[in-house]
Amino acid sequence: MLTGYHPYTTTDHTSLLLKQLETPLPSIQQHCPNLPPIIDTILQRATAKTPDERFSSAVELTHTLRHVLRDAVNETDSTVKISTQPMVPFQPAHN
Repeated sequence: MLTGYHPYTTTDHTSLLLKQLETPLPSIQQHCPNLPPIIDTILQRATAKTPDERFSSAVELTHTLRHVLRDAVNETDSTVKISTQPMVPFQPAHN
């Protein structure tokens, strides 16, 4: 849980299971608008429902993240463009 929120909200366990199996994750920018859009793109690919749409390995995912972060650093005087503002405070879900 990167945002402090569950990605799918429902009280029905069957509906929740179907959403997890069939529905793409909501955009992380919904709760973390300061993140660059590329982070959302990477998360969407990493959690794609169809295996062929996902990264082929954790190594590929890591390589992509490193490339994105390296580009962010190189573009602006060695400062990373990812916001240092705190994200939404984590609040445990109440079941």
